[in-house]
Amino acid sequence: MQRNVAYVLLIAMLGLIALGLVMLTSTSAVLASTDMSGVYSNLRKQCVWLGIGGVTCVFLSRYDYQKVLRFAPWALGLATLLLAILLLPHLGKTINGSRRWLYVGGWTYQPSEFAKVALILFLSWWMGKYQRRSGEFMKGFLLPILCTVPMFALMVKQQDFGTTAIMLAIIAAILFCGGTNLFHLGLIALVAAAGLAITTTYNHERMGRMKAWWATVHQSNVHLTDDEAKEQIQALLGKNSPRQIHSVLSKGDPEELTLIAKYQPQAFAILAKADPRGMTGIVENNTQLLDLMMENAPQTLNNLTQYDPKLQDVITKEKAVMAKGYQQKQALIALGSGGISGLGLGNSRQKMYWLPEVNTDFVFPIIGEELGMWVTLSVVFAFLTLILCSGWITIHAPDPVGVLLGTGLTMMIALQALMNLAVVTSLMPCKGIPLPFISYGGSNLLTCLAAIGLLFNLHRQGIYQAQSTPTLASASYSVRM
Repeated sequence: MQRNVAYVLLIAMLGLIALGLVMLTSTSAVLASTDMSGVYSNLRKQCVWLGIGGVTCVFLSRYDYQKVLRFAPWALGLATLLLAILLLPHLGKTINGSRRWLYVGGWTYQPSEFAKVALILFLSWWMGKYQRRSGEFMKGFLLPILCTVPMFALMVKQQDFGTTAIMLAIIAAILFCGGTNLFHLGLIALVAAAGLAITTTYNHERMGRMKAWWATVHQSNVHLTDDEAKEQIQALLGKNSPRQIHSVLSKGDPEELTLIAKYQPQAFAILAKADPRGMTGIVENNTQLLDLMMENAPQTLNNLTQYDPKLQDVITKEKAVMAKGYQQKQALIALGSGGISGLGLGNSRQKMYWLPEVNTDFVFPIIGEELGMWVTLSVVFAFLTLILCSGWITIHAPDPVGVLLGTGLTMMIALQALMNLAVVTSLMPCKGIPLPFISYGGSNLLTCLAAIGLLFNLHRQGIYQAQSTPTLASASYSVRM
């Protein structure tokens, strides 16, 4: 009975792939008018990648994973080389401001996807080879980390922080299960967190996404009748004296700011005329106020620049920041528009040039808009099933190296799915992470199918009899489970 978990894993994977093809067909008609390549051009490319991925999946499910691990150091070197090739002007292709794709013969490939699998293979091979010395600083921690530094340096150079975060989490999981000293893991966690924080802070693009996400999450909605709004404005601002307006705006209460922006935008002009520098200072220190003014009183906001020219620079910069939260706002609109049962397959309004990347990173909101809440919940359930099955296969692997390999592969798929769903529901800032098996993109589909093939390999050799779990010579060498 336990061996049937592979069939459940297969059904969950095929269901997600089928839904991805259906949604790609639904969005292709809109996208075809922009690239002039035909309605089913993307669908044909995805099917080609699906065929390649299917063959890879079958091959890896039958070829002994122990033999695959022998090539792990070469795979890591190849992944680093491919990432370095992206720096060459005629091979690396820039899409949406990021140079992450190899362009050959009209086809693109993202080397960072292969890098994730190469990293998992290498760390599993290393920790298996030196399992008796996993608690040592040199063999169990420093050397495997140093071997991956060039690859991570190239990833940061390409500003692929989302994939970098996933790979750091994979490293932590494999090293932890492999027996690395917890103090050493804590050190790398601190260094990684500090590095990501520094690179994000000094990167205007990523910092803009953080600010836009924060504004989206904390936006406040106030809905009142005209009489109710008039009464609250009267109690809040009195006779609209500049001093009273300054006091209210300086306090920065979200509900009060929303009330003024929606029902009494003239208060901004009154304060700007009486105290231009004071108004500019308030706007500079409260980006949420500026976002509310852009949304509810754009004309009044533009008129304020006549009182203080410096305000124009503030408004221009903040408009660029708020534009980065556009996708997540439109994604929430799409999810809300679908309701319980959805608008019907092909009837999405947000895919009509409102929501960018509807076939890749933001396909999930279109699923919710067209097919409704029940289908989106089914997608979440399918991913949960897939991850649980992968975990079950992992803990029944025939040896500790197999456990480490399964842990890394399961983490890779789980974190990708979790981050994508978190982004489209505004639970975290926007990242370019595709939804596994569903989003359009051959690189990710091939990687995920390869991961499933390796998991099937582990399952085929797994030990499911009672009291037959693998043991090692010493508890200090064992996988932490």
